[in-house]
Amino acid sequence: MKTHDKHLPHSGRGTMIGLAILLTICFSASFSFADTITEGPVLINYSLVSVGPGSSFNINSGPLVGLILIGNGTVATGSGNNQCSTPGTCNNTTGTPLLYDVSGTASGNQLTMGGSNNPRPVITMVDPSLAITAVTDARALSSAASGLTPTQAFSNNIVGDGGINVINVASISSNSANSPRISGGPNDLFIFNVSNSVSFGNASIPTLVGVDPDQILWNLTASSGQCFSTSGGSAMQFGTFLAVNGCNFQFSNLGLTGQLINVGGNIQFVSGSSINAFAPFIGTQEVIPEPSTFLLLGTGLVGVVGAARRKLRL
Repeated sequence: MKTHDKHLPHSGRGTMIGLAILLTICFSASFSFADTITEGPVLINYSLVSVGPGSSFNINSGPLVGLILIGNGTVATGSGNNQCSTPGTCNNTTGTPLLYDVSGTASGNQLTMGGSNNPRPVITMVDPSLAITAVTDARALSSAASGLTPTQAFSNNIVGDGGINVINVASISSNSANSPRISGGPNDLFIFNVSNSVSFGNASIPTLVGVDPDQILWNLTASSGQCFSTSGGSAMQFGTFLAVNGCNFQFSNLGLTGQLINVGGNIQFVSGSSINAFAPFIGTQEVIPEPSTFLLLGTGLVGVVGAARRKLRL
């Protein structure tokens, strides 16, 4: 009986140590944990962000689903029809008006227009610091994305590896014949660092397989000119398009599921362009265990318990 009591504490400690090691192996090998590249608490609330000195936003089409943030120097202008925040009939008596949060200084007829073509926008004045925070967070996100090591070269067939997929490329010019295909799973994030420009034309529609738009970030780092443009037919696009160095977005027939963030540049919506659905870059990955995790864990627990029982019989 004394011998049994002497071995029991060592057995208990050994069992706990073994179990801890087993859990560490199982979870580190078979789970993907959240990364630290996020939009922050401000940007993630807005489908379109146009902020900072030198920034401007011009719209003559829609709808633009979601909230719009302007301020810290934005000039917002518009004309034309279909300027609503939801799809469907849009005029001065029918439809949901555009929804603006204005932070700090902003100007332009978008703050007052409506009239015969569109419902008058709903303008909410928010804390002036909000636009400043948006600029800071947008630049931090762009810098963090740019600092990542590339994991693969750009091609028309991007396949995720189950984690953060980083693709650095100078320019992308796509049409219906060479539209990119992006495939992966719920643990994939896709970050495209584009140093010059992205141009989608002639009904270029990327194909997403097992991937949602909020898993894709286009980090556009040019400091002038058009860094993101669409033209010619339906140009359905997916993901968050981020520019913080003063380049411009020029759209014709854009149909976006995602988000637009531009600091110090121009965003122009013409010729049937729209944001059809708001899907901001989440920057975090779901933790999805592989089936083998449970098998390994169960087998290991049986082994640990068996070893403990043998020690207790000594």
